[in-house]
Amino acid sequence: MKKTILITLTFLLVLQLVSAAVVISEQPKNIYNYGEIVKVPVKIIASGNINNFLIVELNCGEKVLELNKDPILLYTGEEKDQTYSIPLTKTFVQDTTGNCKVKFSLGPETQYTNEFKVSNSIAINLKETNSTVAPLDKVVIEGTATKENSEKVNGFAEVSLTHPDLTSSINILGTVKDSEFMINFSLPKETKARKYTVMVSVYEKDLEGNTNNIGTTTYLLSVKQIPTSLELTLDKPLVEPKSDEKVKAILYDQAGEKISSKVTFQVRNGDNKLIQEVEKDTEEVLTLPVTYNEPPAKWKIVAESLGVSNEASFEINTHEEVITDIQNNTVIFTNVGNVPYIKTVTVKIGDTPKEIALNLGVDKSETYLLTAPEGTYNIEANGVTGSAILTGKAIDVKKAPGQIMSLFTGAGNYVVWAFIIIVLVLAFIILFRRLFRRKYSAYKASKYHTRDTYVAPVYNKKELVQANNKAEMAVSIKGEQMTATAVCIKIRNMAAIRSRAGIEETLQKAVDIAEMSKAHTYESHDGLVFLFVPFKTKTMQNERTATSVAERIKDVLAYHNKVYKDKLDFGISVENGQIIAKNKPGQGMIFTPLNNFIVNAKKIASSSQGQVVVGDSARQKPTRITGSGSGDVEKFMTDFKSRNRYNSR
Repeated sequence: MKKTILITLTFLLVLQLVSAAVVISEQPKNIYNYGEIVKVPVKIIASGNINNFLIVELNCGEKVLELNKDPILLYTGEEKDQTYSIPLTKTFVQDTTGNCKVKFSLGPETQYTNEFKVSNSIAINLKETNSTVAPLDKVVIEGTATKENSEKVNGFAEVSLTHPDLTSSINILGTVKDSEFMINFSLPKETKARKYTVMVSVYEKDLEGNTNNIGTTTYLLSVKQIPTSLELTLDKPLVEPKSDEKVKAILYDQAGEKISSKVTFQVRNGDNKLIQEVEKDTEEVLTLPVTYNEPPAKWKIVAESLGVSNEASFEINTHEEVITDIQNNTVIFTNVGNVPYIKTVTVKIGDTPKEIALNLGVDKSETYLLTAPEGTYNIEANGVTGSAILTGKAIDVKKAPGQIMSLFTGAGNYVVWAFIIIVLVLAFIILFRRLFRRKYSAYKASKYHTRDTYVAPVYNKKELVQANNKAEMAVSIKGEQMTATAVCIKIRNMAAIRSRAGIEETLQKAVDIAEMSKAHTYESHDGLVFLFVPFKTKTMQNERTATSVAERIKDVLAYHNKVYKDKLDFGISVENGQIIAKNKPGQGMIFTPLNNFIVNAKKIASSSQGQVVVGDSARQKPTRITGSGSGDVEKFMTDFKSRNRYNSR
């Protein structure tokens, strides 16, 4: 009780010392955002007569703003209630933010409100959004915004996207209602693949259009690289045979920038037949060799990378070329171009020109016999020169009927004719003996077999090549014994690559080359054997033809290994041996090899590493009769008997 009386007496004493008291009736809130009004009610109590100004100031740290100055006229004992409003706008508080107090001054009397915070910030909360997009994809930005005083926002939301690689900045404006907003937009189709910073701003404006509350946030938006175009560049649109075409592919994205990737090339010839499929890196050069005999056509290259494809084409030019070879009394023309050679050429014997109308298919040859009154002549044919000893009644050039007939036609002296007659007589004697022994051999072979027994291949149900002159092996047959020349193609990895791209086409080319030279085709599990037999070739000297065929097939197989990814591990051999054979017109040939003939040919081919290896029997047998005189006749007869001897058993 005594304490209360003491406080009251003290208060009355103070009132007597001052003429007035300013009492703050209600304290401000803790936090205000711009756009609000700070209201402070006060009571002025006059302990004496008051005739002065009540000054109202906003103190925010070092910044002091005088907001109001009211005149106060009160008599002793009077009171006055007054509420002061402070609009938080730029006009009134001049962008003032931070911790503030309101100061009231009336003469010597000063009174402060509690400290409160003035804020212009907005907090933004973005909902989960897709951070990786492609050009033209719809980008949706959704979120909420709250002022620092926890009140809702009603204003605007703006999304801006800027980057040096953007052709133009992106700015999208939306609205915020009750603190929620959603904005969507799409990126231009040529937008570069980059990581872009997206800025989201939310703000409010006052009555004068000034921004008073604002908040910003950012996030990273990744733009994917989209393949849009594949460019193919060719070295040349017109390619000559025996040269290379070069092609490369470049993959571009939506902004025209290069993409590193893998490219699959498909090369198709003029018949739209797939001849090569290979994978390369972008900008890596693909080399396409064009062989000398590739026919004129438009080739197409189709490239594909990451779902984008393109195609280009080039043409193989027409190439006419013939090789001329002067041998003794013959001129041989061989077409090594890629189109039939249909032209008239001049053969000059001495000073006498003779015209020949050539009509040669690709890879075909024709031999012409030269005749003239006995003597030595200078020969000129198609730019090639030489000399030959010729005989005959008149100067003439005629097409040779065949290799054997050319020997008769070209023989022009008595020694040669005598030599030929002796050879024919001896050949007749030997053939007669062979006929007798063949019948005996056939009788022994058929003693335990009443019919032909064939060896059916079991390694593959489907034949790899199509042969017109097919050869089938039999355990034993009734037939004719003869000397055959074999070209053996040994493919060591046949089982692994049998079904791979280009294998059938390459082996079929080998078959076509051999059969054009009158060979029979025997297909085994690990390669091909081409048999040159006298009743088909009409000659007993097949070694030279077989060797030439082997060399051409080697070139075909080597070209395959240069073009295709799956390589052929091959060897080639040429060998002579004995067989018993029977020709079936329209069906091919049935044969039985003697003395391990085919096995030996395969062994020789196995020792080859991509080259033609000629066996001893084929290498030792002469392929041409040269020279003159009894010594040559004796040597020929010895060799002839040696290579045509029979098994005396």
